[in-house]
Amino acid sequence: MKFLVAFTLLTLLTLGSAFSQPRPQASYFSGASTARPAARIALKAAPQTVSRLVSFVASPIVAASPSVLVESYFYEGQYVRRGQVLAKLRVRSSNATAYLNAPHDGVLARATVQVGELLTPQAPLTTLTDQTRLLVRLTPAAAQQLHPGDSVQVALANTLGAPVRGKVTGWNGTTAKPELQLQLRKSVAGAAVGTALSVAANPAAAEATVAEVQK
Repeated sequence: MKFLVAFTLLTLLTLGSAFSQPRPQASYFSGASTARPAARIALKAAPQTVSRLVSFVASPIVAASPSVLVESYFYEGQYVRRGQVLAKLRVRSSNATAYLNAPHDGVLARATVQVGELLTPQAPLTTLTDQTRLLVRLTPAAAQQLHPGDSVQVALANTLGAPVRGKVTGWNGTTAKPELQLQLRKSVAGAAVGTALSVAANPAAAEATVAEVQK
């Protein structure tokens, strides 16, 4: 009997010791790699220059040979697309009918010839201004930052408007007053002769080809 009581007490003590031992906690993150903070990438702003819009490139609309203006299909300030018919003519030498078409997209100036009057290669009907081809004047210091063939972004200076991508196509003027020729993908909204423009070089990864710019 004493042996049975002693055995029972020993068993209870053994079970209590087992329950009292702390159990190892399972880690929910075992095997996972330690997360590292994301590195901050410092973006270097493209150098900007402030230029002034000198002019847009304008093309004269002329007849190939002396012709009489029969009908006119445009008005001053109208925006037309390439190939759009602008006027109907009667060729003086052959009495044949001919048409004048817009050579590119742009805005038309006032007609200089009225219906019934004569058009000649030296006397254009009107001029067509291409607002995607700009001539801008830079400061001498700014001229050192841009070169023909560079891809650029152009916007109105001191505004939050979205920039327009384009290409530097050439230079005019002197070293003291450098003038930059630009070909843009589309016109800059609000730009007019005398407007201050911000011209920035495009990042190398975002450069456009000449073919893309001229689309």
